[in-house]
Amino acid sequence: MVVLFDGLDNTGKTTQIQKLVSYFANKDAISTVCKYSKFDKLDKKKEEKFSKRFYKDYFEKIVNWPDKVTPDPAYVAEDNIHYIHDNNLILDRGHISEAVYASMYRSYSGDYVWDLEKCLKNKYNTYLIVLIDSVEKAVEREDGLSLSNGDADKINIEISKFTEAYKKSCIPNKIVIDINGLSIEEVFAQIIKFLDI
Repeated sequence: MVVLFDGLDNTGKTTQIQKLVSYFANKDAISTVCKYSKFDKLDKKKEEKFSKRFYKDYFEKIVNWPDKVTPDPAYVAEDNIHYIHDNNLILDRGHISEAVYASMYRSYSGDYVWDLEKCLKNKYNTYLIVLIDSVEKAVEREDGLSLSNGDADKINIEISKFTEAYKKSCIPNKIVIDINGLSIEEVFAQIIKFLDI
């Protein structure tokens, strides 16, 4: 199983990933987590070149990720077999952020990711989870590290762009979760239900 987490800064992506890794570990399943790391400012040409190479490699890893599935003995019944994904790749940020942030903050278009993403159109074991929140809550949680720097107008544009990018994505298994007013546990319950695990 490949699970891609994306969305606004400070919406709890890393927290939900940690909970998901623990959930899988309790079922004796392995998870590999990859986190997109910010890099020091490069000149614009190098930044765009680096990003395009990074996302080309990113999609190759997803497409070639070996999905190992075995029956879950805790759920085996006569007519109902539940499966465990034994080998999980969980991505903390990805191409959806590139589509949103490249044009807003990096002075180039991130639309190239849509051509790369086409390789996932029929990949049944890939899931996209986009976390968003209200502008007001996002401003409240500003930690000084986000690209928007807590600017309400920029956050509003980011929310619109993440929603657009979600709709544009050809990944068949996808969900947007608005975390506004939800506890960490309530968000996690939605993720588990969506992943059907």
